[in-house]
Amino acid sequence: AAVARWPRDPEAWGLRGDVAREQGLGAEARAAYEEALRLDPERYAARVNLAVVLLGQGEAAEAEAVLREAIEREPERPEAWNDLGLALRSQGRYAEAAEAYQKALEVRPGYLPALKNLGICYEKYLGRLADAIQVYDRYLELSPADRDVARWRKAAARKRGESR
Repeated sequence: AAVARWPRDPEAWGLRGDVAREQGLGAEARAAYEEALRLDPERYAARVNLAVVLLGQGEAAEAEAVLREAIEREPERPEAWNDLGLALRSQGRYAEAAEAYQKALEVRPGYLPALKNLGICYEKYLGRLADAIQVYDRYLELSPADRDVARWRKAAARKRGESR
């Protein structure tokens, strides 16, 4: 309704993209975010959300390009760095993914999605169990109720021959 009433409002298009994404309508969400960015290229959320949609559609290289543009425009925001890590990881570029997660943490120490993804990257993709355990510990200090991460930490420690 907002887009019909205000067809030149980038915020309305961004909201339309959000609704479509929540409903699993990737093509519609993509088109809405692209329109929001056409109307206002400075829309950080529309750019990052477009990249998330692209990742969901298996277009990791295109998502990477969109995220690098978001980072160029607003390098102090952790979301794009974290999502860049996901795009790189999905392309098998694990060391670069870890660097992107670390950059998100430099921008905002304690940013939970980046901590979780860095731990996963270290454990599952880079075989750096000691580093993964350290990151999981840091994550669990900030979010002690996360049973999944607690379980992953325990499994990584077991693989490493430790107990806790």
